Amino acid sequence: MPRLIALFVSVVFQPLLVPTLVFGLILYLVPEASSIPDVFKNRIFLLIVLSTLAIPMVTIFGLRLSGTLKSIHMVDIKDRIVPFIVTTIYFLLTTYFLHDKNELDPILWQVLGIISVSIVGLTLVTFFGKCLHI
Repeated sequence: MPRLIALFVSVVFQPLLVPTLVFGLILYLVPEASSIPDVFKNRIFLLIVLSTLAIPMVTIFGLRLSGTLKSIHMVDIKDRIVPFIVTTIYFLLTTYFLHDKNELDPILWQVLGIISVSIVGLTLVTFFGKCLHI
């Protein structure tokens, strides 16, 4: 039972899924959190889903199918280098693309900045922690 709970928590709070969950919550479940029009909300959310969830997942599955990764679970430390770098680049590109949108709420900017820095930081800590066997 504890393994099932750990697996559930690991899937729900997986780094590729967290930005989508947070921005879905901010943009749609708490509409008072921003004053962004619905048209922009849909575009922003689509950009976030594509660049932080869909494209990195397709990239990782593509690496698996091409034989670069031995397993999706990336048990070996060497398997994690390319996916971690690619995912970090996608997160940074999302922030860069949204930076050109001057119509965004300042609160949304703060949340986007915090999430981007947190995910890049967690990615680096996890990667180097696994390399150092911490």
